[in-house]
Amino acid sequence: MSFYLRLSSLLSLVFFLLLTPSLTLTLRPLPPPPGPYNTTLVNVPLTESRLDPYAPTPMLRRIMLSIFTPVLPSECDPILAPYMPAATATFYSTYLQQLNIQNASFESLRLRVCSSSFSSPSNATSTVYPIVLFSPGSGASCLIYSYLAQSVASNGYTVITIDHPYDAPIVTYPDNSTITVAPDGDVLAIIHALRANNNTLPVPYSPQTKIAIFGHSLGGATALLSLHLSPHLAGGLNMDGSIQGDVALDLPITKPFLIFGRTNDTISTMPSWDQVWPLLQGPKWDLELAQSVHLTFSDLPLVVDVLKLFPGVVPAAVVAFIGTLNGEQALEIVGAYVSAFMGFVIGGKGLGLLGGESGDFPEVGFVATGDE
Repeated sequence: MSFYLRLSSLLSLVFFLLLTPSLTLTLRPLPPPPGPYNTTLVNVPLTESRLDPYAPTPMLRRIMLSIFTPVLPSECDPILAPYMPAATATFYSTYLQQLNIQNASFESLRLRVCSSSFSSPSNATSTVYPIVLFSPGSGASCLIYSYLAQSVASNGYTVITIDHPYDAPIVTYPDNSTITVAPDGDVLAIIHALRANNNTLPVPYSPQTKIAIFGHSLGGATALLSLHLSPHLAGGLNMDGSIQGDVALDLPITKPFLIFGRTNDTISTMPSWDQVWPLLQGPKWDLELAQSVHLTFSDLPLVVDVLKLFPGVVPAAVVAFIGTLNGEQALEIVGAYVSAFMGFVIGGKGLGLLGGESGDFPEVGFVATGDE
């Protein structure tokens, strides 16, 4: 079953259990980000120079980016921002129409961010932070990873998440136009726009700025391929993504790379990871997260908790989609290890959590490491 079908099935069950007599929308803020910074959030389109190979008619490819920028607490004017645009939330709520349920629970979710002055790209803050790119799973919007992205950003990184048109189930642009249903080339286009430093994106950049990438599922494979294609990426992280097709490398990669798998997904059980492992000739890690499934690496476990859907025992059907870790615990673990990797690769920090198994996070096992 595809990622998109699994997600739609979960959303249908979640929304069914959300049905209440009241039509009043109660806002549900997600937890504050865990790092020493808060963040701003700005959503901007980027028009590429190439024609969109997936569009039904000839047009330049236009991707949608969500940009999380660190802000010191003393400089933060806190606000609650919608977790996703109204059109996207409405799109997800349509899964319930067959049940005659119209409550769109994602509309109630809020991110705790700082008010942003980014009315245009030229208004970006002048502080330059290392940059982290994120690519989502196939058929998934980057918006269901927003809290994870904010968590990483709160440790001192500008995080840019990517919605790939004709791959995400829906992409909503600032003018409220939408595209519903691949990543090839989108990451390279963002790197080109950053390096051009011409105010195309509201992200300060200097020639010394370091960039790394991580992704989930197909996005994890995209991270590996992008690392192979771009000399400007310092390292990459794959969250539970099998390596397929053109991503099967025939040349070694000497940059740091981390594979973070769900329970029982390791280089011993995943043939594509086993194939790639010898070609990773820089610092490398194969980590396994206990009590996890594929979607544990998204915001969905936390969303289920924040919406207070299951005050008692979580139904087995939901556990099969999000794992048995509670939502805050799952996001804390995944965010901590992604941030530790970014700290080592582009943040000027030591190995930290990557140095070996930690008593703080006994759920994370070190299957294999290397520095060839």
